Amino acid sequence: MKRPCTCNRVTSSVWDSSQCRLCWLVQFDQRYADLFMGGGIKTIKINRRDNCENLGKVLERAACNCPGKWVHACALHERCRTGTSNDGVRSCLSCSDYQKD
Repeated sequence: MKRPCTCNRVTSSVWDSSQCRLCWLVQFDQRYADLFMGGGIKTIKINRRDNCENLGKVLERAACNCPGKWVHACALHERCRTGTSNDGVRSCLSCSDYQKD
């Protein structure tokens, strides 16, 4: 399968939002490396949750089209993201108050 991005904007083995997520995954997650670097198609499991019942409208859109990075209103925590977060905004992925919608 053709690699979806080749910008190679990877600066650390610890991912943060300044790096390209796809390029980082290809470099540091063997499942993605196998998928995009010629190892053939394999099933990979990506952790995600359905929308939480506390999730509100989008407050801030990220500079990219990745909805997981958008900041939403949250009925319990004021602000949250549905994807990973490293800037202090709570993430639904690891929230102990998550309630499936």
